[in-house]
Amino acid sequence: MADKKILIAEDDVIILKTMSQFLSSNGYAVETAVNGSEALNKYKSNPAQIVITDIDMPVMNGNELISHLSSVENPPVIFVTTIERSPELIIDIMKKGIYDYILKPVDMSDLLLKLARAFETSEMKHALDITRKEKVIRLENNLEWYKFEERLKNRDDKSMGANIFESLLTSFNQGAGFGALVTLMAVMESTAKKDGDDYKISGELFEMIRGNVSAAERALQTFGDMMKIVTEKHKAEKISLAALHDKVENKISGMAEMTSVKNHHLMLSDKKEFFGGLYAEININYFIQAVEEVILNAMKYSP
Repeated sequence: MADKKILIAEDDVIILKTMSQFLSSNGYAVETAVNGSEALNKYKSNPAQIVITDIDMPVMNGNELISHLSSVENPPVIFVTTIERSPELIIDIMKKGIYDYILKPVDMSDLLLKLARAFETSEMKHALDITRKEKVIRLENNLEWYKFEERLKNRDDKSMGANIFESLLTSFNQGAGFGALVTLMAVMESTAKKDGDDYKISGELFEMIRGNVSAAERALQTFGDMMKIVTEKHKAEKISLAALHDKVENKISGMAEMTSVKNHHLMLSDKKEFFGGLYAEININYFIQAVEEVILNAMKYSP
């Protein structure tokens, strides 16, 4: 449980030492502070999932500490230790938005039970935060695409070509592509857990970042090819439909491994005899690339 961190703020050094030693012996990574100011500084440099704080402390009291911790982007689960048993005072404490209270003298067995539930709550909050931020990223991506579609619908046909792809590439860099990566990095920065000289991030977040990096690389390559097509002059080659059919058939055969992922089946019509007498003037490489892209997208978005 070394990755389960607890920060204890308590000005009574005997209580502080007793709780710290007990929790450490039960596998938790424990940091201690004798006042709210010290606790806040330690939290900023090495955030803990759980904070246990007394209310009456010098320099910065527990109320001030709770206020500061509640305002951070991903606040910890907070416990308050108190000698007060008055229902009114306990209700007042709970109104501060804390998770639970711990009566002094501390029942260590009860504390362990409460901490186990608190860590479950912390993990659920973390998962919800990741999900919520992922939704924001998806909405941003969709918004950028809708903007591009709107520009495409309202375009002047004479300006079609390089301007469209340049605009799409700009949108990708600013929003739907690298914008998503920037947002993910912000999520990573706010949720990463410091572990010595290293930081730990959730596997789910790492996979999201890796997926967006791969998507960004593929999209940039695609946009680069599109820009070359619309901005440069390319020599068209004369090729018979029979030869073109063979090239497409070879491309489909080379994609057999990809079709097996979702058990897709690609079918190409038979080559007709008259294909040998018909010709097209095209750029063969770009044509085959376009065929591959169409097939990949069809497989990607098909059930």
